[in-house]
Amino acid sequence: MDAVRKDLRARSIRAGVIAAGARGVQILLSFGSVAVLARILTPEDFGVFAMVLPITILVNTCINHALQTSVIHRSDLDHDQASGMFWLTARVNAAVAAAMALAGPLLARFYDDARVAALAAAWAAVLWLASLSAIHEALLKRQMRFGAVMGIGVASALAGVVAAIAAALAGAGYWALFVQVGVMDLCRLGALWIACRWRPASPAHIARADRSEGLREMRAYWQQLTVFRALSWLGDYPDRMLAGWAGGAGALGLYDGGRRWAWYPFTELYLSLSDVAVASFSRVGRDADQYRRFVARGLLPVLAISLPAIAFLFVEAEGAVLVLLGGQWLGAVPFVRLMAVAAFVGSLSRLMQWIYLSLGETRRQLRWAMRVHTPVMLAAVVIGTRWGALGVATGFTAGTCVLALPAIAYCLHVAPLRLGDYMAVVWRPVTASVAAAAGLFAVGDRLPVLAPLPADLLLRLALFLTLYVLLFLGTPGGRASAGAALAALRDVRIRSPAA
Repeated sequence: MDAVRKDLRARSIRAGVIAAGARGVQILLSFGSVAVLARILTPEDFGVFAMVLPITILVNTCINHALQTSVIHRSDLDHDQASGMFWLTARVNAAVAAAMALAGPLLARFYDDARVAALAAAWAAVLWLASLSAIHEALLKRQMRFGAVMGIGVASALAGVVAAIAAALAGAGYWALFVQVGVMDLCRLGALWIACRWRPASPAHIARADRSEGLREMRAYWQQLTVFRALSWLGDYPDRMLAGWAGGAGALGLYDGGRRWAWYPFTELYLSLSDVAVASFSRVGRDADQYRRFVARGLLPVLAISLPAIAFLFVEAEGAVLVLLGGQWLGAVPFVRLMAVAAFVGSLSRLMQWIYLSLGETRRQLRWAMRVHTPVMLAAVVIGTRWGALGVATGFTAGTCVLALPAIAYCLHVAPLRLGDYMAVVWRPVTASVAAAAGLFAVGDRLPVLAPLPADLLLRLALFLTLYVLLFLGTPGGRASAGAALAALRDVRIRSPAA
C-alpha cells in the first residue's frame, strides 16, 4: 500500500510539473498575443468581446468543465457509463448553446450595442462543438496523460494566436478576438479525438447504461456541480456585465483588462493544476493523514508562485500596463490595483473548490453558493453601479474580501483538513508576498529609472523576487519547505515515465 501511495504521489507531482510547464508556454503565448493585439485593436474592441464573455464562461463551465470534473472524479468508469454521459450531455449542451444564441438579441438590448447579438450566436456554435471533446479530454486526464493534453493545448493556443493576429491586421476588429478562441477550440476538438481512441457507443446503449447506479451517481454529481457553478457565476461574473451596462464598451474593455490581468497569475496556475489536484486528492480522500499531505503539496506551489506575482502587480500596476498593453490602456491601472486585492485574498478561498470536488461534497458547495456567496457578491456589485465601472470593481473587491475566511471555514468543516492545517500552508507565501511588496513600495522611488520601460520593470521585479525569496526562506520552516519542493522536483526528474 505504501508503494502504491508513493507511486501515486510521484505520478501526481510529475503530472503537475508537466501541466505547469505547458501552462507556462501558454502564458508566454498569451502575453505575446495580448501585447500585439492590444496595440492593433482598441479597448472598445476588447469591450465588445467582453460583453459576451461572461455568458460564454457560464456556458463553457456548465457544458465542458463540469462534465470533465464529473468523469475525472468517478473512481470506476465503464464504457457504457461514459457513452451514456456523452449522449446525454450532447443533447443538454445543444439546448444550452441554442439558448445562448437566442439570448444574443437580449444582450444587445441590455448593452444597447447591436454588435453583441451576432457574436453571441457564433460563439454558442463553437462552444457546443468544443463540448463534444470534453469526455475525451477527461479520459486522457484520468490516464494521467497530461503531457498529451497540455501539448494539444499549446498547439491549439498557438494556432489561435496566429489566426487572431492575422485577422486583426486584416481589419477584423473585435471579431479577431473571436477568431482566436474559435480556432483554438476547434483545433483542440480535432486533436483530442485523435489522441483519445475512445468512441461513444451508439445511442441504443443509453437505455442499458441508464440503469447503471454509477451513471446515476455521475449525473447527480454533474448536475449539482453545474448548478453550483451557475450560482457561483452569478456572484463572480455579472460584475463585467454591470460595468459594461454602466460605462459602455470602452469602460468595460478597461475593467475587463484590469480584472483579467490581476487574476491572471492565480488563474493560470489554478486551471493548469486543477485536474491533477482533484484526481490526486480524490484517490486518497479516505486517508486523513495522506489527504492532508497531498493537499499541502498541491496548494503551496500555487500560492507560493501566484501570490507574489499578484502583490508585485499591485505595486507596479502602471508599468505593467504600459509594457503589456500600451499607453492607450492607462485607464485600466485603477482596475488592476483594485482587482489585485480581490485576487490576492480571493485566491485563498478559491482553492477550496479542489477540496469540495475531491471529497464529492458538491451539495455542500452548492448550499454555500446559493445561500451566501451569490447573494453577497450580487448585492456588492449592484450597489457599486452607482459609481460607474470603478464602483463595480470596488464592490466586487469588497465582497470577495468579506467572504474569503467564512468560505474557507465552511468548506474545511467537513474536510480531513483543519483550519490550522490550511493556515500552516498559506501563511508563509502570504506574509512573504505582502512584506516584499511593502519593501518594493518603500524603496521604489529611490531606484534608478532605466530605459526602455521593460528594463525598468525587470529591475523592480528582480528586487521584489530577491526580497520575496529571502523572506520566504527566513520564515520558520521556510528552508524545509523549499527543500521539500526541490526534492519533489528531483524525484520527478529521476523517475521514469512508467514509474
